[in-house]
Amino acid sequence: MDKIKDKNTNTSFFGLEKKFFASPLKRAKLHLSVAKNLFILTAFLYFFTLLMTIGGLYPEYTATLAFFLYPVFVFSCLALVYNICSYGIVIYLEQYLFLRYIVFALCTIILLVIVSIHIGLHTLLLPLLGIK
Repeated sequence: MDKIKDKNTNTSFFGLEKKFFASPLKRAKLHLSVAKNLFILTAFLYFFTLLMTIGGLYPEYTATLAFFLYPVFVFSCLALVYNICSYGIVIYLEQYLFLRYIVFALCTIILLVIVSIHIGLHTLLLPLLGIK
């Protein structure tokens, strides 16, 4: 019975945590593959609805759907850019892992600016960032 307890307490979720998060490189590879798949899915959905809108198939519904899918598409693009930069930092600059936070902050600011311009809040957000 002690062997079963030791085995169950030492591994979490059948050892997947140790397998995927054993090193920063494995973690970065996993995050990059998830971001890549998310980008492929959202790019397909956004451009498909955009083509449906241009083609005239239920234009009022697909235009609304394309309007709401655009921020998701921008988020997935920036998540992919962040994960590519993070993967490069882990491979080539392992001593400077804090650079990931700088890249994250830049991607977040870019996302806020693009989405605020998209929904019309750029007059409120751009002066806060010091951009005229």
